[in-house]
Amino acid sequence: MDILYIIGNGNSKCDNKELRYSLRSVQKYGKGVGRVFVAGFCPDWLSDEVVKVPFTQPYNTLAEEFSSRPGLTLKFANVLATILYVVDNTDISEEFLISMDDHFYTRPVDFANYPFYAKEGKDKELPEVGKSPYGRVMAETRKFLEKEGLPILYLTIHRNMHCSKKIVKECRETLDKCVKEVLPVEPLCYMLNYWYKKYGFDITYAKDVKVRNETDWLLTMPSYTEVFSTADFKSMSRLDVLIGELYNKKSKYEK
Repeated sequence: MDILYIIGNGNSKCDNKELRYSLRSVQKYGKGVGRVFVAGFCPDWLSDEVVKVPFTQPYNTLAEEFSSRPGLTLKFANVLATILYVVDNTDISEEFLISMDDHFYTRPVDFANYPFYAKEGKDKELPEVGKSPYGRVMAETRKFLEKEGLPILYLTIHRNMHCSKKIVKECRETLDKCVKEVLPVEPLCYMLNYWYKKYGFDITYAKDVKVRNETDWLLTMPSYTEVFSTADFKSMSRLDVLIGELYNKKSKYEK
């Protein structure tokens, strides 16, 4: 299974430490890994083991500060534009996984048979109302899915997300509209709900795991989750040190 990382231009100022450690964790724990693609901004330390796909995303999220659009809409439009570019211009596998650069693996992971994850319990459906900027976008995504006659499952959590060239092709008109009109829609959640309705797949329900400070590290033990996400990686913090110690061996994905 090929893996796609989407890197925005804003990440370059941090030298993409998260990406470096994420790739190290893929090599340390990954099974069934095909090729690794990095699209968008491609740091110069990436080795030839990575398929590099330079791409300038259409919207400057740093400059516009989301002032005229809700929450993370511009970011999602950039992510979707990058996915469409990769599908159109590379030979990435028919089905592939999208992994975020703040994903770190803590135990062996079979990427070739990776589950379709969704939020569990009362949160398994998208919210009707969102309190945070992200929550508001997800509430708008729910409205969009309902209008399209699709399920409203919360199929995007802090784990790898499946994507498919076939699904992109079938949803292309809507996806192009999402990019051009910057609709407040989480595109992967839309595609996955479309996929689930039309073709079906087994869902694994799980909790989100996000590491925001050092004390949350205890939640990332392998018995709890195979992957955790740092939403706000802080250089020179104790968490930075812990991740650096856990993934201290240079990977084949680095020069």
